[in-house]
Amino acid sequence: MRPWHLGKLFALAILNFVYLYFLSDRLSGFDFLSSSEDKLPRVLGNFEPKEALDLIDYDFFDEYPTKKTFIVEGESENINFSFIYSKINKELSDAIAPDRDIPDTRLQDCKYFNYSKNLPKVSVIIVFQNAIWSSLIRTIYSVINRTPAQFLEEILLLDDYSSLNQEEVMNKYMKKFNTKMKFIRNDKPKGLVATRFRAAREARGEVIVFLDAYCEVNINWLPPLITPIFQNYTSLTVPFVDVIDSKTFEYRTLRKEKDYYHGIFDWSMLYRESKLPSILHKKGYDSRPYVSPTHPGGVFAINRNFFLALGAYDPGLVGGKGENLELSFKIWMCGGSIIWVPCSRVGHIFKGVAPAMLGQTVDSKRGPPMLINLKRIVEVWLDAQYRNHFYTTEPLARYVNHGDISKQMALKKKLQCQSFQWYMNTLAYSVLNTYPEPPANLLSGELRNVASQTCMIQNKIGSFLLLVMAPCNSKSLKPVRLNLKGQLGLGSKCIDSENKRIKIIPCSSGTEKGPWTYNEKDQFMYHNVRKKCMAIVPKRHSIILENCARDNNYFKWTFKTIYPKW
Repeated sequence: MRPWHLGKLFALAILNFVYLYFLSDRLSGFDFLSSSEDKLPRVLGNFEPKEALDLIDYDFFDEYPTKKTFIVEGESENINFSFIYSKINKELSDAIAPDRDIPDTRLQDCKYFNYSKNLPKVSVIIVFQNAIWSSLIRTIYSVINRTPAQFLEEILLLDDYSSLNQEEVMNKYMKKFNTKMKFIRNDKPKGLVATRFRAAREARGEVIVFLDAYCEVNINWLPPLITPIFQNYTSLTVPFVDVIDSKTFEYRTLRKEKDYYHGIFDWSMLYRESKLPSILHKKGYDSRPYVSPTHPGGVFAINRNFFLALGAYDPGLVGGKGENLELSFKIWMCGGSIIWVPCSRVGHIFKGVAPAMLGQTVDSKRGPPMLINLKRIVEVWLDAQYRNHFYTTEPLARYVNHGDISKQMALKKKLQCQSFQWYMNTLAYSVLNTYPEPPANLLSGELRNVASQTCMIQNKIGSFLLLVMAPCNSKSLKPVRLNLKGQLGLGSKCIDSENKRIKIIPCSSGTEKGPWTYNEKDQFMYHNVRKKCMAIVPKRHSIILENCARDNNYFKWTFKTIYPKW
């Protein structure tokens, strides 16, 4: 590399350091002491509860037989997982009182901060479809019980045209809290993006807080979450998210106490998280807010007028996939910031499908909804070189009809947004450390076994991804790709061996290299580390590594380009 290139890179690194250093200094909103060695006064903050809150009229909840908060794994042998409820333990949820206690998962620092008494009022927005009522009501009451009343303008409940009879049950609760709650029902399924956009237009609060339907907010969650917005209205803030087990309803932290992560993405344009660079958590208390390139999308707060000025979400996005990255790029590139707030904690049921991600149907001739959304995001916000990274990783996306994006391009120009290269240099520079630039694909398409005439696909069983052989006309068929550095992959996942078995696994962080070579003459898929060939076991159709057998067609594979039929 030429010396002036090195000097340019060094100067760019210094500029990034200075920018992020001073940006992170502006985020706290608290009166941090001059030295990190000083001690916080051991006086509870001004919005900390002085005694346990108990605002529920228990006579109103005769249908809840117990105040038990969760069960120990294996305690119940009769857990009923209903398909329509996305494998959430409805039976247990129905048995738990709506105001159960949950552990305070915050760092100790968080209990001693004071916040302004002039914070803006908020509208809490919850979108749902065919919800488990006991879990949804628990979400609502956690908000009512753990939010300072002077900051709660309203709770907006938006039913995205549930097929179940939900309105009658909702009316029961509306009568009790008609001054704080508003119920809106779509006249047809519209999906998460359109329904949240509608809610933002109808909200009365200066700040809107989006919650998924199955959440429980923790103690004093709101003041730290909206303080950065109070300081700078272009901030989007994200709480630390805890886990509510879908089987036992145990509430617990997602990570160790002082493990700090931020949101990034891979080149399939899927949301990922990685450890926070030390530059962004350099001094002060462990509880100070910090910037993040992206956000997960389920729970966040934003100034209502700023959200609408950005155009909210791209209305061309279908259903509820990818909208978090679209908004993340738009926020940063068009003058805002994304801030994660450790002192704000919200529990979330992760397992199963989010109830608001159902919704509008899509013309199958355009392509899969997920790829439609991601291609729109890529074509609007990414520069050409980064768009190629996406199409290398997701070859089928080239064939997707992503629709008209002229209005989004005009909005980007009107808002005078920065380039994606600026975003990568300034905020998302760590992405390429975890997900390097993908090499070109040597081969891409269906991977067909010569003997069985079946093709390799990934099959999801619960939370597990498995590699299986299936008919080559399967709707689950996606291109298997072999890149120039020997990495065999499906989308953002990699194919490798564990002992003899072939598995689909997360790709090794920080590398695009792999162990595979395809011998076109012998039609072998050869593993260079284990010195064996990929094969399938007759009848069982399991995929294994075995000593290469030149005359056995179960060891032979062909690649064929996939031309989608949508």
